[in-house]
Amino acid sequence: ASASTGDPSSLAGDRSVAWPVGLEVMALTELKYTTSLSHVVVPEATIGRIVDNQTELVVAWQLGSGEMNGPVPAESIDATACAEMCHGLAGYVKAVAKAARGVFSTYAQRCLQIQAEAAAAAGCVAVNLTDPQYCSSAAAWSRKQRLQCGEAGIDITHADSGAHHLFQGVVALEDIGYSFDAGLVTVPAGTRGHIEERTSDRIVVQWDVQQPFRGQVAVGRIENATCMSACAGLDQYFASASEVLGNASLLPSERCHALQGHAGAASCGAALDGTTCPNLRAILAGRAADCATLGIDVQEPPFPTEFASTSCAYCSYVLGAIDLTGSPLPKFFHVSQATCEFKCNSSSACAAYDYDLQGERCRVWKTCPVQSRRESTCNWRIFDKPRPTMATSPPTVDSSGAAGDNATNETRANETQVGSAHFQ
Repeated sequence: ASASTGDPSSLAGDRSVAWPVGLEVMALTELKYTTSLSHVVVPEATIGRIVDNQTELVVAWQLGSGEMNGPVPAESIDATACAEMCHGLAGYVKAVAKAARGVFSTYAQRCLQIQAEAAAAAGCVAVNLTDPQYCSSAAAWSRKQRLQCGEAGIDITHADSGAHHLFQGVVALEDIGYSFDAGLVTVPAGTRGHIEERTSDRIVVQWDVQQPFRGQVAVGRIENATCMSACAGLDQYFASASEVLGNASLLPSERCHALQGHAGAASCGAALDGTTCPNLRAILAGRAADCATLGIDVQEPPFPTEFASTSCAYCSYVLGAIDLTGSPLPKFFHVSQATCEFKCNSSSACAAYDYDLQGERCRVWKTCPVQSRRESTCNWRIFDKPRPTMATSPPTVDSSGAAGDNATNETRANETQVGSAHFQ
């Protein structure tokens, strides 16, 4: 087979060093091959491996129909390992190809679609500055895109503020419903699209769904697609959040705990530039504030534990729960949850602990039977020990801050007073 893109003989340097046999590579552009039987197209972002590097580079491409060997110019491929430094390389390559196939009245409009992958574009442009031999094809290819779009007045390596340009790539931040004669259509949160029409009072988006269509949308419900590429997992966060928040069978605390599963993405998104990603940040801030009232920080991952947890509840000594020390009134310890769990694990007599996630207050219990449990604000949770476990060493963090059995009588009195007033 022969490739119709470029001339493999233009390769510089020692191929065996720069392109070793077995190296996994990615196509930066679409490649077309002509064989004796047919024409074969290798789409951009296709993965393959180098099988020959002597007189020319030959790559075994992994296609849906099987594997096919074909020569390729060096400037049209680069190692897949480059994607680790040029994060989002595959999506960036596909965005450039998609924009190239689109119909636009100006080159700037084409570049606005590419700008949705600004983070990857910036990474690829700079990826081999410290080592000119590393990822040189991806860097040169990306600089070419940046130069061409720069001449049109668009910097594809930097996101514009918000979502307001014609043909700008956008993403739905929540489920968006549309009513047609044929019925209702829902655009799920996380769906990509681009702005087709923009006036002072309305935005119309062409949505990239199975059957693409245009629909009007409020500006606060979409965001510049570049923002989603800036943090790993944001697409999954918004898709999952839409499902969780729309589930009427879940308690508010259960919804917040589910959002905690995407704490890394939410935390990263909350730190993005407020002028570049205003709507995304506003939504994340609102959800964080709502869950904070329940004592749940959705931007921090949940504490890893094997204890079985019960949300929005605490152990009541009035109803029969017995403090681990045997004291008629339970003692509070102002410690981290890690230290609280260690306290329970350190004693074979401990059956459970309850913990105030907001106030970082801990109580350990010898017994906390079902009938002794009371509903509470959701900053309180009960953690039942799964089986007898003896800890061998305390956690290294904040163990010195535990009140423990060495707390003064005055401290105990204060803690008991708080407990008797609110948690009986």
